[in-house]
Amino acid sequence: MNRARLGAALLVILVVAAAAFAFDHSPSRESAKNRPTLLLLTSLPLIFGEDFSLESAGSPALKALQDRYKVVPISVTDGPELAKGKLLLMAHPPAQTAENLVILDRWVERGGRVLLLADPMLEWPSKRPLGDPLRPSPMFMDTGLLQHWGLRLEAPDERGPRVRKLGGYDVLTISPGSLAGNCPISTDRLVARCSIGKGRATIVAAAVWPAAWLGLFGHDAAMLETGTAYLRAVGPVYGFFGLGLSLYFASQGAGRLLWPLLAGLLRLVIAVAGGYAALVLTGSLTWVFAALAVALVAYGLMITSVIASGAWFRVGWRRVV
Repeated sequence: MNRARLGAALLVILVVAAAAFAFDHSPSRESAKNRPTLLLLTSLPLIFGEDFSLESAGSPALKALQDRYKVVPISVTDGPELAKGKLLLMAHPPAQTAENLVILDRWVERGGRVLLLADPMLEWPSKRPLGDPLRPSPMFMDTGLLQHWGLRLEAPDERGPRVRKLGGYDVLTISPGSLAGNCPISTDRLVARCSIGKGRATIVAAAVWPAAWLGLFGHDAAMLETGTAYLRAVGPVYGFFGLGLSLYFASQGAGRLLWPLLAGLLRLVIAVAGGYAALVLTGSLTWVFAALAVALVAYGLMITSVIASGAWFRVGWRRVV
């Protein structure tokens, strides 16, 4: 299993949650005869894998969709392709011509529903070089579609994991973008829902999720699931650890290491004792990860508060004036 397919595994929660949210369709599995048709247009290696091999069994994201929809891959948004269904998933799609964008807009106006995953800063692990036509583009290739719908897609100010709400799920995104414009937009600016004629367009400003990185360390399904849960709980507070670590080295340069060492000890105690207590009392790794998150927050806040109080400028117990 290559890294691109592992990256695709990360889309399972995303596509199920987002499709249920965008298409008002139950996320539960359907019998084959009851599955609605879902058109799929993507530049991500969800169908054939990054090697574009017919031997590929498809990504976990594709299999999750096929449990709920009759998935029909398409290559462009022209009339004959869009006539195959009323639901369309565009997952970081390739650029479309102006003519095909007009056709897509009219298809939505007549009652079509489209879910667009548009990532302004795609972080997808790939072994293919930049410029390779089989490598996903590093950003959503918008040629005027969002502007026509009254939206603007903005790149993230900072890279890193962010927890967002999508279809009732808490999902951890990697460097998500943000949306602005005239359509109703979620408070975290991740999702926009635009009513267009008789149809609707749902736009999500992200396409990549944590397992793309976990796949670099192993292929075991249990590891991927546990690692994703860890990143969802602890990832959002990594900034506190980074703050504490940077102040630790600054304190080392200032020759004032007592409080940073005590903060490190406090982090260890909270992580070990809190994690052990959480495991004994609940038996759940979720609460163990919560204890680890609390430990990182305490570490960063303790060093910051002590330095802000003037610990660098004290000699013994007397403050230097």
